[in-house]
Amino acid sequence: MKLKKLLILLLVLALLAGTTACYREPAQGAESTANTDTTSTPPAGIEDSPLDVSMLGGSPGGVWDLIANGISGCIMESYPGSIIQITPGSSNANVIRLNQDEVDFALVHNTLSFSAANGMDPFDEKAENLRAVAQLYSSVFQMVVTSEMGVSRFEEIIEQQLKIRLSIGNPGSAAEGAFLRILDAYGLTVQEMENWGAVIMMKSQSDASSMLSDGLIDGMVLLTLAPAPQIVETAINKDLVLLELNPEKIKQLCDAYGYQPCTIPSEAYSFLSKETASFSDVTYLAASVNTPNQNVTKVLQALHENLDYFKSVHASLHQLMPENMPKGSALPMHPGALSYYQDVGLIAQKVSFDESPINISVLGGSPSGVFFMIVNGISECINKTYPGSIVQIMPGGVVTNPIQVNAGTVDTGMSHNIFTFAATNGMSPYEAPLSELRTIASFYDSCLQMVLTEDMGVKSFDEIIENKVKIRLSIDKPDSSGAAAFNRMIAEYDMTIADMEAWGCQILNKNFEDSVSMLGDGSIDGFCISTLAPAPPIVESSINKKLTIIEMNPQKIKSLCDRYGYTEVVIPAGTYEFHDRDFIVPAATTVLTISANASDETAYKIAKSIHQNLDYMQSVHSALQQMSPESMVQKLGAPLHPGAEMYYREAGLLSD
Repeated sequence: MKLKKLLILLLVLALLAGTTACYREPAQGAESTANTDTTSTPPAGIEDSPLDVSMLGGSPGGVWDLIANGISGCIMESYPGSIIQITPGSSNANVIRLNQDEVDFALVHNTLSFSAANGMDPFDEKAENLRAVAQLYSSVFQMVVTSEMGVSRFEEIIEQQLKIRLSIGNPGSAAEGAFLRILDAYGLTVQEMENWGAVIMMKSQSDASSMLSDGLIDGMVLLTLAPAPQIVETAINKDLVLLELNPEKIKQLCDAYGYQPCTIPSEAYSFLSKETASFSDVTYLAASVNTPNQNVTKVLQALHENLDYFKSVHASLHQLMPENMPKGSALPMHPGALSYYQDVGLIAQKVSFDESPINISVLGGSPSGVFFMIVNGISECINKTYPGSIVQIMPGGVVTNPIQVNAGTVDTGMSHNIFTFAATNGMSPYEAPLSELRTIASFYDSCLQMVLTEDMGVKSFDEIIENKVKIRLSIDKPDSSGAAAFNRMIAEYDMTIADMEAWGCQILNKNFEDSVSMLGDGSIDGFCISTLAPAPPIVESSINKKLTIIEMNPQKIKSLCDRYGYTEVVIPAGTYEFHDRDFIVPAATTVLTISANASDETAYKIAKSIHQNLDYMQSVHSALQQMSPESMVQKLGAPLHPGAEMYYREAGLLSD
């Protein structure tokens, strides 16, 4: 055992020695050590003049500082005489200062970029000046404690309210942010942990490692590469446990903040006996939208030409490949980066279509419904971008629209992703796969919500099933998303509507308006609908009726998501005045479908029109206010039309 720990110590010292050498720039005049198999011919038209740029890294001697100096070394090798001003930074500060155009480049985390771009905590407003340049590496969330704590799961700390002494990273660090978000997923804060006797400290990774070794703390939180040298080093003298995280909480964090699920292999640490689920954040090189295109292109060319050197800068960069550099950012791509990646063949070249108008037909919904308002909004977007276009709008249905689009009787139609998913896979309510169905964009989530009058004395769906409660319930029209979701939910309990009616329930198929009216006059006890939250029918009904939100079993919701393409959505406390806590629901996403036989030009122009007039679309209906460029290409349920995909790649919204 002593020999094994000695070998581990030597490995750590070797890693640290390697990072010290990272400050060395490539020798001037030396041949590039880049692997010619992984780089492409540099694009023509790039001047050889030196660069004069500024860049935010990290704390002195830290990983980001080393990487920033490595980028500087690559630039100096390719463009001798360049001036690169590197300033220490931090995760939050880099995003803020780059958005304020104080520097040309900065290292940023994908999740903070996601939050900044959407105006989410810890940012007060949307950051509109951030642009992606290159993906560099992934940092894995890891929480280790001493074996004396007697826990193996993070949830045990919460359930037992353990008085743990825990370091969660530097103030404003990505590690601290990730830990706070995990706590929030459990409805907790650091203050509440400290109230039960926990001691939460904000220390650097190196300080935390030393304090853990000295017995001054019981554990530490890291967001770094795996295996982490700090954990490997500490494990030499301390018996450590890598805490397991709840898979549902991991999914919740990934959906809400842009993290990526990942697995830490058992061989990462000597004390691990099995692989452990976690999540990761991606470090990007980002630029201000005002950084000149030529400067961004030159930086990328320098990285490619000196890739082998750059990968030697730090262990986290060892797996960096050119083909991964354009991928996966929450930010729009900088035009200079997009141009470079297109020129070297890592992103498809921009497609040239003229500005001529288009002539399409589109199926919406009922004339007074949200779908009809959305397709009218799409029509306006198309005519803003391509004046003189003809958009023929017709009423339709969420289930039947994909059938007609697939058959080619119309060009496009609104639906929900649960139906595009079912149509593509030949699942009910479709008798066979609809092979000619494609998608253009997604718009908003329709959340399955169920309310009953308070005098029913029921708070959960489980109670209705277990106690065979006799309820009079409207579940929306027969071919609606609400009716489909309700039927699928009761099927999770091995039940059907006939089974419920057999114990005395009355299940009705009434539209929103009729459901509100019938609940108001006491003809029914409640209704189940799939729509935005807060749902106007629920808000209206609660004016004169005392209502209860019927909460759904999280495991049943997860099953619906896995089987049918729903998304798990958390509706926050306070959405309805009569409900004071968060609740989870399955949600279907509204999408625009298109025939596979529609031309690439038509699909391209529709996608471009919506994307370039997104502010207008957000004003069309309150349901669209949370629509973002990134959300347009998510949760579609069926493949994108190639023409739409062309546009999204050009716009930097797709890079795979």
